[in-house]
Amino acid sequence: HRDEAQLAGALRDLDPDTLVDLACYQPAEVAAVIRNFSGRRYVFMSTGVYPNLFGKTAREGDFVPLEGDVPAGDLDYMDAKRWCETVLAGSAELPWMVIRPPAIFGARDPSLRIAAYIERILDGGPLLVPRETYEWPAGCAWVNDVGRATALACDLDRDTNHRAYNVSFGEVTFRQILEA
Repeated sequence: HRDEAQLAGALRDLDPDTLVDLACYQPAEVAAVIRNFSGRRYVFMSTGVYPNLFGKTAREGDFVPLEGDVPAGDLDYMDAKRWCETVLAGSAELPWMVIRPPAIFGARDPSLRIAAYIERILDGGPLLVPRETYEWPAGCAWVNDVGRATALACDLDRDTNHRAYNVSFGEVTFRQILEA
């Protein structure tokens, strides 16, 4: 979305009912979508890494729009996603929806988040896990669950505009995942 003229042209040519945005993470990019998208639903893929609730699972209502003017320039990932949601929250005309997955893992996860732990369990080596986060919610989601949630978000018969949905394992702790 860095090139607003290109975005506007693509949206005009394609005229989609639904726009699923997996790439945007700067508030200026969301503002460009707001100015140019005239479809029935904008699904914004955000992140489940905020707010910092010190080991408690974040709920949809825990997000509070930020106050003040949107900072200029590129922001770091977490701050940028929060500002993107703040910009969306201020847009009553755009039919938006937010999906908030935390770390996503699955068969083709290039980060190998879970694979490294499984490998260590299989080889019998010690697992090094920070004590202070061992019993915290794991903050992860299975790729298929995120895909299903995104597909549901695209269902225009559902009244889900102007809402955000967290997609994660909820109260499953990192310890429980490792033990399983």
